[in-house]
Amino acid sequence: MIKNIVFDMGGVLIDFNPKMTVRQHFSKEYQDIVLKNVFGNKAWSDMDKGILDAKEALPSILSALPEEIRDAVAPMVMDFYPWMPPFEEGEKLVKQVKDRGFNCYLLSNATPKFYDYVHKIPVMALLDGIFISADYKMLKPDTEIYLKFLEVFSLKASECFFIDDMKANILGAKKAGIDGFVFEEKDFDNLKNIIFNLNV
Repeated sequence: MIKNIVFDMGGVLIDFNPKMTVRQHFSKEYQDIVLKNVFGNKAWSDMDKGILDAKEALPSILSALPEEIRDAVAPMVMDFYPWMPPFEEGEKLVKQVKDRGFNCYLLSNATPKFYDYVHKIPVMALLDGIFISADYKMLKPDTEIYLKFLEVFSLKASECFFIDDMKANILGAKKAGIDGFVFEEKDFDNLKNIIFNLNV
């Protein structure tokens, strides 16, 4: 019996889409460079893990970029939340899921900067618990983060269902005994049907 629906944040509840953002703000000659050296940089994941803050990460990220685009990239490294608007459909879905009697939680790779924006993401006020990777110095898809999440909220893996836009993160959850769904198509109606049929 599934009692708890666990949501990733970026790509599920808010629109984290670096490829689109980079296409909108950089000419074609720079797009792959920015994606690889900013969002694919180990310093970026270290920020999510909470072992590096943005000021510490910035020099190593900018040094990998052509000098002429560094000023444009720097604000994205320091704070990417302005480029990640909430999905209105995500908030609506969480309300519907809770109306069905499920508990709803967040399990996300995110930096401490999240707490500066949590009040600007309406769906967060609906959740029964929030778990941010940086608070625990862990990252998805490592098994340990899912086990820690279960421990923090005293949940059973068999009673949880995880929704993430990355297959690797769903596979990581399954290693911890948590079933899940890869939310790639951004089809919220389909996701609602999947959730509502979990215990049928």
